[in-house]
Amino acid sequence: MPVHLIINCESINVSRDHEEHTFNKEKLPQPFFEWQSTARMEMINTLQKSGSAAVKSQPAHLPVLASWNDGFFSINLASRGVGLLPKKDFVERFILLFEQAVEETQNDPWEVTLDRRLQALREFYCDEAFFDPWMLGGLEIFDGQTLQNLQSNPFCALLFTGDAPRYPSYQFNAIAELIDHENVYYRFLLAARQMFSRDAFHIYQPRYSLGYLFHIVGIKDKTPYPRK
Repeated sequence: MPVHLIINCESINVSRDHEEHTFNKEKLPQPFFEWQSTARMEMINTLQKSGSAAVKSQPAHLPVLASWNDGFFSINLASRGVGLLPKKDFVERFILLFEQAVEETQNDPWEVTLDRRLQALREFYCDEAFFDPWMLGGLEIFDGQTLQNLQSNPFCALLFTGDAPRYPSYQFNAIAELIDHENVYYRFLLAARQMFSRDAFHIYQPRYSLGYLFHIVGIKDKTPYPRK
């Protein structure tokens, strides 16, 4: 069934299966930004100190993505790499920074270039003023059930859960927009991935067919708290 999205500054209209629905966008919460920035900077410090093999998990980067298809068990769950995106005013700046880091390091031994690659990543995650508050992004890697579902039904949900002892946890209901190599955000996501594609904490993939922009239309803070 064909899907058509009309994306405005404050809302998104979805036409699907002869029905239209309009949703108001919601801003990502500030505590989520703080957690994401802190977690990424901690990962960068771990990489700097101990190398890529020391990174055993990345909960801030690997939410569970729920998508839907037809059938009795219609929900599909998958852990996906999803991250923050730069605001429009900064996206070209970080595309050039990341692509330059990839180009400058592609002919040198991978381990030797780690500091140069981390320097570029740190420049983005060190300042929350760079982060787009309206959406998240990720690459399609496997071309499997998730892609099939989102092509026909863009409604999805992301569940982020962090480490102990606080266990920051957020559910974001979203509309998924599929993007290809002509989209500037695809270029950003691809360059960010390519900077670390051969490090030990990644499963190397030769290509990435599409990317996703997850436009946030609902937020649930699921961080646990003591019962009074």
